[in-house]
Amino acid sequence: MKIAETDREAGENKGVSDRQIRLKIVSPNVLDMTLVDLPGITKVPVGDQPSDIEARIRTMIMSYIKEPSCLILAVTPANSDLANSDALQMAGVADPEGNRTIGVITKLDIMDRGTDARNLLQGKVIPLRLGYVGVVNRSQEDIQMNRSIKDALVAEEKFFRSRPVRKFLSIVAFKPFTYSLTWIHQIQTKLHHLFPFCHLNFVHFHTRLYAWFSMAKCWCMLII
Repeated sequence: MKIAETDREAGENKGVSDRQIRLKIVSPNVLDMTLVDLPGITKVPVGDQPSDIEARIRTMIMSYIKEPSCLILAVTPANSDLANSDALQMAGVADPEGNRTIGVITKLDIMDRGTDARNLLQGKVIPLRLGYVGVVNRSQEDIQMNRSIKDALVAEEKFFRSRPVRKFLSIVAFKPFTYSLTWIHQIQTKLHHLFPFCHLNFVHFHTRLYAWFSMAKCWCMLII
């Protein structure tokens, strides 16, 4: 359904659109949050993409990550040069203090033999205040074989535990508690900004409700 909706909005030949496709998931096993999956930077247009595709996507991404209430997950594959990461570059522009940017290093399982992501995850290449988290995602074959997320998480943990640097990776790559605290801190820092906004809206809607009630009362009196 999601693919059909994408094709209807952006066409079937790699077109793009800044119109949102919203998918609501209701489950007791997920966080109460809004997750925005933004496109990666395309530098060379293909298919039906416009010639200014890179500029369009950068503008689209920046319109989301510039919001102070947004936590940025800057995703970069482990087998690429972190210094050339578009995600980190744009995050640095939108969040120069680094108060809401978390680095995500993917594809750790396909790095060259004899190498590891220790320096990346330790922040020795490009430091981040909130640090980095390493992940091993499902491969395209896993997706085609309908491998479940649960099985993929088990395989990911097995991968990290089998690495020569597993002791270090177990600290850096598995930080659910640390990042839970990050979410909580981010929420707490924004709450005092939200209270005046909520109060103003409450007063506004209370006033409108009272006006509607008074109008309905008048109509009732007229009918009687």
